[in-house]
Amino acid sequence: MAQGTSDFALYDPAFGGCDGLFVPKRSKGHAMYDVQREWDAGIIVFKGEQMTSAHQSVLLAICAQTARDGFLIRDNEVDMEARQAVLGLSDLLDDVDMSFLEVSAYDLLLDAGMGVGGKDYKALIGLLHEMSTVSIYREVPGRKKRISPLIQFPKAFDGDRLPIRLNWRLAASIFGQQNVRVSLNERRNLETPIAKIAHCWFSCFIREGQSLMAGKGASLNTLTSHVWGRRPASDAVLRKRRTMLKKALQDEVGQLEGWGVVPDDRRRGVWHISRPKQSPNGNDFHFPTPSEHERFMEGIQEGRRSARAVFEADLPPIQKHSESDLS
Repeated sequence: MAQGTSDFALYDPAFGGCDGLFVPKRSKGHAMYDVQREWDAGIIVFKGEQMTSAHQSVLLAICAQTARDGFLIRDNEVDMEARQAVLGLSDLLDDVDMSFLEVSAYDLLLDAGMGVGGKDYKALIGLLHEMSTVSIYREVPGRKKRISPLIQFPKAFDGDRLPIRLNWRLAASIFGQQNVRVSLNERRNLETPIAKIAHCWFSCFIREGQSLMAGKGASLNTLTSHVWGRRPASDAVLRKRRTMLKKALQDEVGQLEGWGVVPDDRRRGVWHISRPKQSPNGNDFHFPTPSEHERFMEGIQEGRRSARAVFEADLPPIQKHSESDLS
């Protein structure tokens, strides 16, 4: 790990649950496709140009740096106008809560796992400008509809520090609302965009020290939709995606220390994923002992028995229904 990099990012799980917000590869100019999710009795919708794992890496780096050096701004603070001037905005008061960060490009590049050369700096600025065009729509029955940019980053700025405003949802997550930890140390050890997006999704929906779906696992088809989103694709493309995801799980996510990636030996296409538990007194992860790993495997077996029991309970009426259809 490079000196000074962040260990983890605090992230809004609602963002992690919006399949297709970030995809491994995009066609330039393509808009997002049906990126939305029900959350907290309402709905969250994202619109804008399709983003990739590179955008996700930068967003997680911004979240990490905001937790370290940024701060929350409220509409009654005296420096609102000054921050608005720095960002070149006229609508800063539209969001009650937001976060503001001034960070060096070098620190952001390191946290995002990018290089630190001139081309990397240019790529970073381009990613920030593209992320500024993405909008979040939040609608809850009985409340005012809210629209907010994903981030706000000025087209021009003075000095060598980047002024960045995070949207109200991520700001709330970082400064006290519901959040999850995404290990940037682990992410920087991953090579492919597929593995990075899958790792972030697992980090949002597997509790530390536990396994996916309480040991029941998930099918490769389901996991594929979480990585590539809902955009329609041919059967041949879907087969290729499943193959690539399987390789990413085995060769990358499964090689992270403390992670468990186990294919189900009875249910074809089902995978069991577990993540390590974080130690209470620091940012390092506690890796499972042999006994904890044994309990993880026992949980998988229990999930199999439970699924089998449900299947057998439903089997008689299914058989009867089939017989009546054939008569």
